[in-house]
Amino acid sequence: MDMLVRSAKGYYGDGRVRLFFMEGDGPKDAPLVVLLHGVHASASPDRENKYGYLGRMLARQGFAACVTESSRRLRGRTALKDEYGAWAHSSFSGKTFAMEVLDACSAVAAAHRAYPSRPVVLWGFSLGGLLSVFLAGRGAGLALPEGEDRAPVSVPIAGLVLSGCGDALRPEQEGSLALPILDTLWATEALYEAAGRAAPEFVLVFHGTLDETFSEESSRRLLNGVGIEAERKTFYRIPGASHRFRELNGRPSKGALREMIAVTTATLRKFL
Repeated sequence: MDMLVRSAKGYYGDGRVRLFFMEGDGPKDAPLVVLLHGVHASASPDRENKYGYLGRMLARQGFAACVTESSRRLRGRTALKDEYGAWAHSSFSGKTFAMEVLDACSAVAAAHRAYPSRPVVLWGFSLGGLLSVFLAGRGAGLALPEGEDRAPVSVPIAGLVLSGCGDALRPEQEGSLALPILDTLWATEALYEAAGRAAPEFVLVFHGTLDETFSEESSRRLLNGVGIEAERKTFYRIPGASHRFRELNGRPSKGALREMIAVTTATLRKFL
């Protein structure tokens, strides 16, 4: 497996979005899957990192993958591993959702430049799923920072994979909206405007039955809002999976990740 490390322009903190490309022995026109992480998450090519694990698995299946990590002040959570709020404020204080969107746009554009012959598929987790919908909708309802009034991304999005994503948090999780990035989250109406304009070849939504952040109903509503035919939409439940898809029935496991890879690769082969 070949690996390439690059960076793209970031819109906050260190001004850099990190890109980790992974490519196996598949055909050169196989899809490029760009992985967009959840809010305040870290992404790397490491085998123990969720996104790195998925990228490696995709490459082994003959696809190309690009694991992205957004701009921030601090990289890595080692020192603040058990203090999520402290990590979020230390690394992202003052960062807006619009900046996160621009980071994602920059990452997708750079990934497409690196592999221009491959169709681009976005695979977003949690907030990364919302970013994927906004990008696939080509800027519908975007409220970009002053001076950033161009279309955010012109890369055609061939497919959408959304994991642990919905249109509304569970009531008990709404306190997290006070954290950086989430405190400037755009209105649900803007999300559905983008979803209605999106035109990928397929949409695949994964929902863990023990997701503590989004309900199944909120995930299904978002899937239904994407403006393509029903036969190109798939809702896939993973029994016992948590919001992070790193646990099954409360115990650490890669089972949910392996299941998502199997379903995603079959979907890519079917539609692309």
